[in-house]
Parts: sequence; structure tokens; C-alpha cells
Amino acid sequence: MNHLTKTNLGATFAVGLVMVLGGCGGGSSPTAPFSPSPTPTATPSSTPPPTGGGSVEAACRAIGYGTPKVGCDHVEVATLLPSIEAAIDQVVAAQPGIFDLDAQMGAGGFRVLDEPAYFQAMQTTLAGMGICSQAEKAGTNLTVKNTNDLDETYAILNSKGFVRRGWGSYILSCIPSGFPLSPEDQFSYVRTAFFGYQCAAGVVTPVPASGELPVVCSGIVTATPKDANGVNTPPSIHGYDVSWRLRSGDASVSAYPALDGNIFNYIIQAKAVGTFSLCATVGGKEGCLNGRVTAYP
Repeated sequence: MNHLTKTNLGATFAVGLVMVLGGCGGGSSPTAPFSPSPTPTATPSSTPPPTGGGSVEAACRAIGYGTPKVGCDHVEVATLLPSIEAAIDQVVAAQPGIFDLDAQMGAGGFRVLDEPAYFQAMQTTLAGMGICSQAEKAGTNLTVKNTNDLDETYAILNSKGFVRRGWGSYILSCIPSGFPLSPEDQFSYVRTAFFGYQCAAGVVTPVPASGELPVVCSGIVTATPKDANGVNTPPSIHGYDVSWRLRSGDASVSAYPALDGNIFNYIIQAKAVGTFSLCATVGGKEGCLNGRVTAYP
């Protein structure tokens, strides 16, 4: 498995729910429920003003799990923007050492000297307001909700390392809320597929997603645990219990562990034209590559 990937949305509450936004499907699925108003507005939130930090875990548990594969879009109403603004003000007042107060881009847009501390302070401050949040790992975005009806994502840090504020910080909304995923949805299935090929010079290789293997090649197969949104599940959730089996196709291929020692990778060596099925089981969930060896040329 190629582990140089984004972290799954299903990171545990114990680590402050620092996850990549996956519940919104990357924002690629706009849905009908949104009816934008003509002009951008920040709707007053029912959330009370900040009264101090709280537990992110407790705030999120009180609201509950999100729904996988939700629809997300940029709309003209940012319900929780007033709460985001109030939280920034409180963090600046309570922890000024996180910022360079002599450098700012726009009113209150101070340079952030300690980005992890800034995000952590924002999450605990919002939790004290009854707002559940998740932060992009090593990113700029914070996704928030105070109900499961929807969540909103804000870029609270710009690319130059300054606090981003106001309407321009709003990114998108997801209806209903797509985070955090339940334990069952955090690790939903195993995708087993070709990752690459090893062939003689000049051989044209197929697209890995095709499941095809030229008879003159060997293929590198990888097993990738996924959450219900199709985002990679981190090893801390799926573990390292991996087993492989060639379910069918002995006459067409031979299979053996990858030489790089990565237990999530396997090698298929083509022998003759025909079909095969190679399966990987991770944490009790099985995923199979049902492919075929093709003639060449």
C-alpha cells in the first residue's frame, strides 16, 4: 500500500479529531438542497459567546457522527462565521504568544508563529462553545458543526501564514454533516488493485485500474484500506494484520510477496493468457483484484 497519502477523516477523538476533510467527498458533489441567497451573509449563530476552552471529543460526541458521501458546495450563508470570528478574538487575547501582533494582513489577521498551537487553541475554544471541529493535518482548513444538519469549512490560515478572517475564510458547506465518521465507516473496505508494472523495455503497459496484465509483464498489486468516503484509512485504525491469497488463476499467474518488504504490496507474475483473482485481507476485511492476463503484442 502506498502510505504517502492523506490521512483519513476517521482519526480518533483522542487526537483532537485532526483529520482530513473527507466527509464532503472533496467538494466534488454539489447537491440540490442548497438555495443560495443573492448576497453573502453571515447568519447569526445560536452558539453562545466563547467562555473558555473545552474538550473537542466531548463536543463532537454530544453532536454525534456524520454521514458518509454527503453533498458539499460553496453557498452564500455562513452560519458559524460569527463563532469562528469570536473564537479567533479569544485565542488572540488568551494566547498572544502564538502570534506576531506587529504583523498583520487585514484587521486582526496576525502572523501565526505556532500553527499547531493556533489550531489546537481554536478547536478547544470552539469546543467550549459547543462546536465540534476537525482540522486538516498540516493544512489551513478547519471544519466545524454545532448540529448534524450541516457542517462548514473555513480556511483560518492563509498561504503566507497569517490568520484569515471574514467572509473570505469560508470555503464550503456539507448537508448533512459529513464528520466525524463512525468507527464502522472509518474503515469500510479494502481496495486491491495494480499499483504498477515491471515489463521489458518498449512494452506499453495498461492503465492500472483496468486490471489487465500483459503476459510479458509482472504487476505490483497494493491493498489500500479505505473509509466510507473512499479516503485512505490510517494504519492506526486498520492495523497491520494483512494476508494474501490467490483465489483463482494458478494457470495464468503466480503470486508472491513484494521484494520491498511492504506487507501491503504483492507481486503477480504473468504466465499465460487468462483470468485471476488475488485477494488481500486487512483487519478482517477482504478486497480482491479480479484481473486478466492479456496477450502481447
